[in-house]
Amino acid sequence: MGKTVREPIFGPHGSTADGGRRWHTGHEVGAMSILDRDQHPARFAVATSVFSGLCVALVVASFKTDLLNGTVPSWTVVVLAATALVSVGLAWVQPWRRGIRRSFLLVSAFSQHHWIGEVVHNIHRALYRRGRDVVLKIPDRDYVGACVVHHLRHIQARPSEYAGGFVIPAEVNLIRSDLVDFCREVRQPVVFMDVEPFDDERDYPENAAFVGYDPRGIGEVAANWVVDHLTIADRPDPVVLVIGDREQCRRQQRFVEVLKARIPRARVVVDEDGQAARLRAGAIARRHLDQLRIAGQQASVIFCTNDEMALGVVDALLTTGSADAAKIPVVGVNGSPEARALIDTGNSPFRATVVQDPYRAAEIAVDLLEKMLGGDKVTKRHSLRPEIYTGD
Repeated sequence: MGKTVREPIFGPHGSTADGGRRWHTGHEVGAMSILDRDQHPARFAVATSVFSGLCVALVVASFKTDLLNGTVPSWTVVVLAATALVSVGLAWVQPWRRGIRRSFLLVSAFSQHHWIGEVVHNIHRALYRRGRDVVLKIPDRDYVGACVVHHLRHIQARPSEYAGGFVIPAEVNLIRSDLVDFCREVRQPVVFMDVEPFDDERDYPENAAFVGYDPRGIGEVAANWVVDHLTIADRPDPVVLVIGDREQCRRQQRFVEVLKARIPRARVVVDEDGQAARLRAGAIARRHLDQLRIAGQQASVIFCTNDEMALGVVDALLTTGSADAAKIPVVGVNGSPEARALIDTGNSPFRATVVQDPYRAAEIAVDLLEKMLGGDKVTKRHSLRPEIYTGD
């Protein structure tokens, strides 16, 4: 029995009662006619091949039954032969590949990353307006490069079914060569998002580009807010706890650089084992807070490099039973709805979040894909500038 593959198709065609999602196992499920060449090029090829075969058979029959000297005029044979040749050309040259109305969207995580879920929603909406469908490919485990590569190879095996697509990669240092090979094999536009796969624009394959928020800009915006807060709170020797992950390490690196440059006497404790997970970040926060308490210290601010981890830290602070711990400001990244809601209450440890607008990122990515499909020359790297949200 084959392995079940969760691969939802979102799109304007054949929408179902669950909001346009069709979950299927192992193969594509479609509601298109067998002659719908945009959605089912393989079926269209079969149909045109069968039609051309019938035309050829009629031509042969015309000669063998001596119909040319009977009631069938000679121009009929010429028309049938020409129709057969055109049908064969359509079936095997596949000029309709330019008209395929479906793209792929491969994400690096899904189960706990709300920002990626919002990006998926907004890409679907942007493609829907353009009459395109999107196939979502979800890894078996979040942020594992091997799972991303598995789906890349699955797309490579059927490149003619897609009009380019979007990839949010994971562990790029481990799979960079696979990303290059993928772009070379599919030859169609590929827009990378969130995590930039190449350090230099010259390293990008010809058919690849990137859209995302500058990780160093994110770290800088967060650090500036923290410095301003510490200055207002009159904390000359603050202890700042940073909980990050290795996938977005440049966020915490830039945060530390800016913080230390502006407050040299600050003590910064960095833990990069958060894995962008809420429960894990909460456990990490409890451990470091206990260590600081034993040393007679307390964190002045806690910075987390995504909102999921920040929410886990807030959970930890509110369950310690310490009134002082519950007052430690927490700063996150993404601007998720839950984070904003807590900030808006005004009585939560969650005080600020660096916003990455998923709508803006998705719109730019889809526009970029459309331009690349049209053969336009595009800028390879589109780094967006983040903003801080404090609910003020």
